This record gives sequence, C-alpha cells and structure tokens, in this order.
Amino acid sequence: MQKLLSRLQAKSKYTREKVFSYQEMIHSGQEIFFIDLLTSHDDLRLKQYCDFLSNTFEQGMDDDEKIMNEWIFDQNIAYHAVSDRKGKVIAAANSSYLPLGSSPTDHDAILAVWYVAVDKEYRGRRLANELYQNMYQFALDRAQVWNSKVKAIVGEASHQDIQTIEQVLRREEIARRRVYYEDAKGLAKEVSYVSPPLKWDSETGAPAEEAQPNHLMLKLTDGQESMPAKELLRIITAIYRDSYFPREEDFMNKESYARASAMVHDYLRTIEDTLAEARDGEVFLR
Repeated sequence: MQKLLSRLQAKSKYTREKVFSYQEMIHSGQEIFFIDLLTSHDDLRLKQYCDFLSNTFEQGMDDDEKIMNEWIFDQNIAYHAVSDRKGKVIAAANSSYLPLGSSPTDHDAILAVWYVAVDKEYRGRRLANELYQNMYQFALDRAQVWNSKVKAIVGEASHQDIQTIEQVLRREEIARRRVYYEDAKGLAKEVSYVSPPLKWDSETGAPAEEAQPNHLMLKLTDGQESMPAKELLRIITAIYRDSYFPREEDFMNKESYARASAMVHDYLRTIEDTLAEARDGEVFLR
C-alpha cells in the first residue's frame, strides 16, 4: 500500500503542506487548493460536500442526514473534500476501511472507494489523484491502528459511466481493473456484481429503489493480477456486510427486516454461485 501511495506522490505536480491535523494545502504555480478530512457535523463544508456529490451522481449520496449526524463520527469512514481559495468544495471523495474477517487472527482489510468527483471546471488538474493520496494514507493509518494489512482497493462503477471512470482508474498510478473468470469452456466472463438497494420500505421490507448491476473495480496491493475466487467472495461479503445488509432498527417489525435481509442474501448468493463457475477457482483482473 505504501508503494502505491509513493507512486501517486511521485506522479503529482503539487507540493503539499500540512495546515492543521486534518487539512493540507496543495499548490502548483498559482494554483492553491485545500484538502480536508471532514470529521465534524458542525463543519460547514460537510453540507457543501454532500450537496456536491448528490448533484454529481444521478443516484445521489446514500443518506445525507446520516452522513452529517452519524457516519461522520465513524473513524473507519473518510470524507475528503478539496476546496478552492474561497472555501468552495470543488472535488470530493468518500472511502471506507473494511476489515475482512471477524476473527482476531484475521488481519486482512480492504479500502473501499465509494465516490470520487471533480467539478467540471477543475478537471484535468489531476485532483482525483490527490484525493487518492489522501484515501491511501487514511487506509494506512487505519491499518496501523488495527495492526492489519490492506489487501486490496475496491470500488463499484456504473455501466453508464464505465468508460469515463476507467479513464481515471486505468492510470498506471491507480490501476484498478474489472474482475473476470474463465468458465469450464475457457471463455472469459466478467464477474457479475450487483449493488443491492439502500432504501427499503420500513413497514413491508420491500425495496424502495432498484438494485444496480455494476462493475467491480479492484487493485491488489501486492501487485498480483489474479486471486482465488473465494478471496474475492470474502471481499464482496465485507462490502455487503458494511454497506448493504439492512439494520433491524430501521424497520417497523421483524418480518419486514427479515424480508429485506433475505433479498440481500439472495444477491450475495447469486454472486457466490457465479464464482463457483470459475475454472481452477481463480479470478483475474483485466
């Protein structure tokens, strides 16, 4: 992970200076920006941050109110904002540090990158790369706290925006790729991945939005281009466990909670069945 961070730093045109514990200034020539790790719901930039991402992505943020009042205090979630000289948020990223196992002896984890966006006016300045530097450092800091190792950087990419997203992710200094497997006939197939609904009817347990078929984009920190399918399933399970399985307190009764939970289990089971088709139990990046 440190090598990946060093590669980003070597490619950067910006000079960095620490301003406060959670703020850095980056500058190149006459350009000056500030990168903040947002940690308080009282920070005025947090509302700007949520609005910026909600306006950028068609699906919007998961839940602005929960971000500002609950998740902002979770030290395993990072909300990074890039501001201009006037304090306007012009780029943002959201990521999570996710342990893969519940056993005290299982020290593997992943960095899940959820959202990265740059204002159209500021594209071409490699601000996404600067945000990745902050996310990688965040993951390294959490790994030190947990005495763990970051196994992979993972994210979801929509079908609609896959070409634009890959232009950034396929850069040598980021190098996240789609995940494939060979079936019994030797045909290469992309691993089918679905992002389950995030919103549910609290009374009935029915989904309040559609599930989204997405591309899984992955980088192994050890530089390998393949991995056991069972390890990929462990990564996907961690993502589902953290982000998609519903919480019982969000439902009016146990029956509605059970119905929603069963639907998410079914999505995960479908992915598991797909990975069972992988020849030699291996998947690869391409």
